[in-house]
Amino acid sequence: MNKKLHLNRINFLEDILPYLKQHGWTLTAIQKAGKTTTELYAIFPSGISDIQSFFHQNIANKLQDKLEQISKDNLRIRDIISAGSMAYFELIAPHTDLLKTCAAFNLQNMNPLPLQKRLWTISDVIWTWAGDTSTDYNHYTKRLLLSAVLASTTLYVFSQETYSADTTHDFLNRRIENVLQINKFKAKIKKIGL
Repeated sequence: MNKKLHLNRINFLEDILPYLKQHGWTLTAIQKAGKTTTELYAIFPSGISDIQSFFHQNIANKLQDKLEQISKDNLRIRDIISAGSMAYFELIAPHTDLLKTCAAFNLQNMNPLPLQKRLWTISDVIWTWAGDTSTDYNHYTKRLLLSAVLASTTLYVFSQETYSADTTHDFLNRRIENVLQINKFKAKIKKIGL
């Protein structure tokens, strides 16, 4: 994507964001923001679904920048993953209503794949920042497991009336602990040859 198009998309998204919160992911929101469908399709050829993809990619880009400001010194890998995940939840906290309606939009259209791809992207950003360089099945397993943790924690965040970093952190760490216990159990099974 060239810089001009990217900037135009950023500006368009910022202009319509307050209206998306009021009217959801609809053409009504676009029109209320004073934009025309001609302007919309000129920079987002697939319309609303393109805006959603760009919105999530923008979050992933911001997460990368945010993670670079976090020190990983003397942290265990589980704590690094926890810190990276919390950085994500802090980013999306102001947009939970938008993310809820975005998820509903995809599910209503019987298309959960974008949701899975977006969680995978965030998982990849976090694991890459954590220093993971694996290229074998571990690469995919780590991201798949983290995607599941992020999914369950996202649902928890959605279920809360107001976002709480403390309770989200506690819930997240319990899910990470669940994954670690499963991996420990699998290691024991492999060790005794079952």
